[in-house]
Amino acid sequence: MFVWVIWVVLFPIHVMAESNSSFVSKVPFDKLTLKEQLTRVVLGEASIEGLKGQQAVLNVIANRNKSKKHKTYKETINDGFSVLNNKDSNEYKSMMSIPKDHKTYKQVEGMVNILLDPKQKLKDITNGADHYFNPKLYKEKNKGKKPPKWTRELTKSAWIGNHTFYNSKWSKPHERGFLDSLSYKEKPP
Repeated sequence: MFVWVIWVVLFPIHVMAESNSSFVSKVPFDKLTLKEQLTRVVLGEASIEGLKGQQAVLNVIANRNKSKKHKTYKETINDGFSVLNNKDSNEYKSMMSIPKDHKTYKQVEGMVNILLDPKQKLKDITNGADHYFNPKLYKEKNKGKKPPKWTRELTKSAWIGNHTFYNSKWSKPHERGFLDSLSYKEKPP
């Protein structure tokens, strides 16, 4: 927990130190290109989760976009990603300060390029998840409060890094042991 807190606080400094650029976005989020918005939301939601965690968040965005509720990726992005809820938060500022020439930005941007290219297919490692939740982060920020009700109502479809992924299209929670048969999983957080 202590290491994670330090990482979140120092991430923008760490990113700026690694970069050859002093880029800090002066462009408001809603004025960024679709590719930039997708890249930054993934970084804001899963910057320290590694490539698998970042791909999983991008999978959730893609899966939500496939639903009838959203017509465009921009609508999907603007509906329910916590990093966009508070523009004064450290998470939002970190997301907007990551330089485009930073290694992590380029890696996520590469996955976004695959997602947006109709000739390519980004593999879904979440088993169709359209929601995710970070129980460790929630406990740190909401001491003593129960996790949101939806985390008990939706069916878990994968565990990747610190996130639990859920598929709302599966009508019944599956039997215990179901996750043993999934194509990709890590130990639960």
